[in-house]
Amino acid sequence: LVELLLDISRYEARSACLMCDRLNWEKILIKVVSQIKATSTSELAFVCKTSQLLPPVYGDELEIQRVLQNLLDNAVRVSKPNGEILIEITPDGEEQVRVSVRDYGSGIAPQAQEKLFHRFIQGRGHRGRSGLGLYLCRQIIEAHGGNIGVESSLGEGSTFWFTLPSAINQVDCNDEQNTTRCSKNDT
Repeated sequence: LVELLLDISRYEARSACLMCDRLNWEKILIKVVSQIKATSTSELAFVCKTSQLLPPVYGDELEIQRVLQNLLDNAVRVSKPNGEILIEITPDGEEQVRVSVRDYGSGIAPQAQEKLFHRFIQGRGHRGRSGLGLYLCRQIIEAHGGNIGVESSLGEGSTFWFTLPSAINQVDCNDEQNTTRCSKNDT
């Protein structure tokens, strides 16, 4: 919890250092889904769909994995045994990539959706957790120049999504005016 609070304070102070490399979505998905399967007691099917026409995106791979891990952890907790979780990575216009995690759980009421990305807010049935995971996800995605949100209907499940700007549209990672300090390592 202390480490999580320190990470949050770094993002809030705009002093988090991001390593900006070209994101390899296949590698990220393999790592995150493998971690989830290794720690989950539920038998769930993970369906991954990645568009072949994605624009290049640069970001901190470990931090993006952290966001995706959090979204998948949440989806696993609300999913029924032997259920399915859908992960999609698609272009969002010409200037962004959209990553979404869809569960088929009980869904989230509209009034609760507005608060999910704030500090210490927990979804129904998630007592005992810190209520900081989605807040940190928002900080990480915004530091990358993207957005994060949720679409949900009660009884129909939820889709948590985030967008990241393409390399063509992205602010230079080495720009000193940028509030996020990055170093770009093109490999």
